[in-house]
Amino acid sequence: MTRITRAAGYVRAMFPPSRMLPVASALFLSLYLGFQALAHVTPLQLGVRAALGCLTTALWMLLVRIEDDVSDLDHDIEFAARGDGRYTDRPTVTGDITVAELRGLSLVVLATLLLSNAVWGGPAMLLTCMIGLGVTWLGFQW
Repeated sequence: MTRITRAAGYVRAMFPPSRMLPVASALFLSLYLGFQALAHVTPLQLGVRAALGCLTTALWMLLVRIEDDVSDLDHDIEFAARGDGRYTDRPTVTGDITVAELRGLSLVVLATLLLSNAVWGGPAMLLTCMIGLGVTWLGFQW
């Protein structure tokens, strides 16, 4: 099995796109459209920035999922050893993907997130994205 195949299997198992992409879109659009409504923008505007915001939110959520799996791996293995069904089939526990591969996947997701915001979002969106990532990183440090 290739790294790409293992990474895709991890994403399907731990971050199912058919479920998580609509959730990420709903989270972003509720704020995006809500702020437009508060500013009395009529009609509400959807476009490249809205699509980029949905993508950014989904990628950010995936990064958090990956970091959580890496940081909690020892506990996940322990719970799986005790027979907890919520942990026994996780790709990190079964060895379907390694921590090194998750770190690589994290770098690819992060690069995609930053590059897409730099190219299509402009400086304000990139700065907002970087601040959000910084706050998330701090959250995992405490």
